[in-house]
Amino acid sequence: MKVKRIEIQNFKGIVEANIDFNSNLNVFIGSNGAGKTTILEAIVANIYKFTSQFAAVNKFQRLHTTSEHINYNANFYKVDLVVTFAKIGEVLITQTKGFLSGEELIKDEKFQKFTTHFSQRLEENETVPIIKYYPSSSVTYAGHTNPPQKVYRTAQLEAWANLLHDDIAYSKLFRWFVDYEVRELRKQRDATDFEIELTELKHVREAISKALKILKGKDYIIKSDEIKRKGNHSLIPVLTLQEKGNGRTEILDNKSDGEKAVITLIADIAYNLSIAHGAADTTDYLVSPGIVLIDEIEAHLHPNWQREIIPLLRQLFPNIQFFITTHSPQVIASVNSENIFLCENFEFSKINIKSKGLDSNSLLKYVFNATERPRRYVDLIEQFEALMEQEVEIEKLEAIIDKVKILEQEDQGTDVSELELQLEAYKFDMAHEVD
Repeated sequence: MKVKRIEIQNFKGIVEANIDFNSNLNVFIGSNGAGKTTILEAIVANIYKFTSQFAAVNKFQRLHTTSEHINYNANFYKVDLVVTFAKIGEVLITQTKGFLSGEELIKDEKFQKFTTHFSQRLEENETVPIIKYYPSSSVTYAGHTNPPQKVYRTAQLEAWANLLHDDIAYSKLFRWFVDYEVRELRKQRDATDFEIELTELKHVREAISKALKILKGKDYIIKSDEIKRKGNHSLIPVLTLQEKGNGRTEILDNKSDGEKAVITLIADIAYNLSIAHGAADTTDYLVSPGIVLIDEIEAHLHPNWQREIIPLLRQLFPNIQFFITTHSPQVIASVNSENIFLCENFEFSKINIKSKGLDSNSLLKYVFNATERPRRYVDLIEQFEALMEQEVEIEKLEAIIDKVKILEQEDQGTDVSELELQLEAYKFDMAHEVD
């Protein structure tokens, strides 16, 4: 399952947009309010209307579209999403609000054929593609809770009930991990063989271990544990990371926000791939298909990890189609230009320069239309250089440097010494000319 194309009319800030997507990675960049999140919401809203026919989840109120999603200059919106399936071909998912007949969901003659085929696949216990949306600032670790259990037509559809990422989704991951560790321990006990490993847990552990090896250069094992807090006899269930070799153990909840964000993102994708996996499918869980949308992927991440996160996701999950938004030059520098869409005032286009490996300052200037330094500094530096070209009196240049020093007292981010060096060279040239 892949999203091939979207056509939008009057959805929130977007008046009109037609975008053909890449089958593996699509990254949207732009300033705040440019339309990045709106594109993700349009995709997710249509996909949710489709998946809710098989795994209805009423809690996702933010995924329900209303007349408030209509652009303020129009009286309707329409979103057409073209989705491709390996054994069916293209299926058109259409959603409208307003005078265009309310809510038309699916308008394609192939849809009936698709539903019949999909129902058959479920009966044959095949794998379904995962679909996951991580809204901005949602990739954090949450403790253990007990949401109500639901029963689906097949167990794989539970993955579609996890479409919108929230704290309950993480607690589901926690509960699932503990339950499967208990199953694994029982199998080991009954077989008197502590090398036995459940396939489901194996792939989640493998994904997290690979990620931490790439990011931190160390080998870790993830497992559950219980701790007792001082002054209380109650045992608190936790997930821990144990470093191979020295046995040092760290509680996941005590890690930095950036580490928790990466670990829980990787674990949650691998977990959902596991529960979406049908018993008839013998392939590696981590190469199973899916669609994953992540808003502001750089949130909480150190710049070094921002450079690594997209290559890491693509390496771990090669058959997932990613839709990602970002403000980060470090993230963009790890992505080929053909995978990047520039968002400006709710209009979308491909960037026209090579992005991969480009330095941050060049990306800020040519892609993000920003400066490598605060605008006030840039204005003064440009004024300084223009005055030098005009060969003005030294006192005027020193006055510019004094203004920069005043700003420096407010913000230590800029070093004025390079301007002073230029001024010394300027003085030397002036003196040399006099001689």
